[in-house]
Amino acid sequence: NPTISLTVTGLTINNTYYYRIKATTSLCSSTYVSGSVFTGYCASNSIGATRYINNFTTSGGSTNISNTGSGYSPSGYGTFLTQIITQQIYGTVNFTTAFFNGSLTYGFNIWVDWNDDLDFNDIGEKVYASGAFVLTATGSFTIPGNTSIGQHRMRIKADSGSLNPTACGTIASGETEDYTLEVTPLPCGENPSNLTAI
Repeated sequence: NPTISLTVTGLTINNTYYYRIKATTSLCSSTYVSGSVFTGYCASNSIGATRYINNFTTSGGSTNISNTGSGYSPSGYGTFLTQIITQQIYGTVNFTTAFFNGSLTYGFNIWVDWNDDLDFNDIGEKVYASGAFVLTATGSFTIPGNTSIGQHRMRIKADSGSLNPTACGTIASGETEDYTLEVTPLPCGENPSNLTAI
């Protein structure tokens, strides 16, 4: 039973690709095995439509997100990628969020895909965790110094049934929203002058 691995390159993000595989030798052949793979971020949905993130805003960036009164997104997932928080390396991102009707509590987490590998599993990618059921969430996180310049996916999730929501999967009640975080370089300083040799 040999194992053969194949790495396919040149695929486009956010597309579904279908495969069909058959093993053949000079003596026999297997049946075809087929399936599909999605080249994008994992799905994160909600069954119930009565609890959701209503406001999410940021401050401190050169551009900021202001998504207020957004209501419930279809299937509990809102894609707001055109709303961008822009901040330089080592800079701080401040955020505030409010949930439906202000009297129901949620676990609330934020992730950023710093290395752009289409998941939120790497160390340091969970940038905020409420750690408790909260009525609202306000906080901040810092852009790591080794982050690549450019745009990165930021995911926020409120789950009425979990203190520590996961970035993927279907929940009973709550909402997930995706945004864009754009990292810019530090401003350049002046060139050194008045150098002396010792």
